[in-house]
Parts: sequence; C-alpha cells; structure tokens
Amino acid sequence: MRDRLKSSKRILAVQTQLVKLAEWKLNNIKRQTVELQADQARLQEFVSNADSLSPLLSAAAFKRSKSLQTALVKSQANVASQTLHTDAMKRREKLAEGLADKMRAAASNAAEKRQLEETIEAASWTDDASFP
Repeated sequence: MRDRLKSSKRILAVQTQLVKLAEWKLNNIKRQTVELQADQARLQEFVSNADSLSPLLSAAAFKRSKSLQTALVKSQANVASQTLHTDAMKRREKLAEGLADKMRAAASNAAEKRQLEETIEAASWTDDASFP
C-alpha cells in the first residue's frame, strides 16, 4: 500500500510539473503574440504618419506588414492549441489528485485496520490466571 501511495504522489508531482510547463509555454506564446501585435501597430503608425513614402520603403513596409500578419496568425493558432493542451494537463492533474487522495485514504484505512486488529489481539490475550 505504501508503494502505491508513493507512486501516486510521484504521479501527482509529475503532473503538477507538466501543468507548470504547459502554462509557461502558453504565457511565452501569448507574450510573443503581444510583441507581434505591438510591432504591427508601430509599423502601421509609421506608415500612416509618413507623408510620402518612397516606392522602395512602401514595398518594404508592405512586405513586413504581410510577414507580421502571417506570424501573428500562426502565433494565435499556437495560443489556441497550447490553451487546449494546458487545459488537458490541468484535467490530468485533477485526476492524479483524485488518485493520490484515494491512495491516501486507502493507506489510512489500512493503517487504522491494522491498529484495530492489534488492539483486539492485545485485548483478547489473557494470562490464564484464575480470578478469586
């Protein structure tokens, strides 16, 4: 029973670490998405504030805007998939917590049962002494 309890605690610890890793990745992707949006906003502001852009500068700005938009769409798709992965890891963690709780309760019941059996055995032992 102790081995199963230790095993369930290790499983819970691993699942907790997997949740933290998934959340870290999600936050990292979200941060990258925000940075891409900020770059895109700065580029749009630059283009809108420039009175007349040379054809080369205009082409470069258009190309950069297009690449930022593509990267932003990919980043948003990554956020969605990582969110689903993080949610799945959180569900697995909850299942591992349930398993650990069941094992903890079973170990507690087994220990209580053993203690009660020892108490009953100790009470049933008599010295075969005759009472006056």
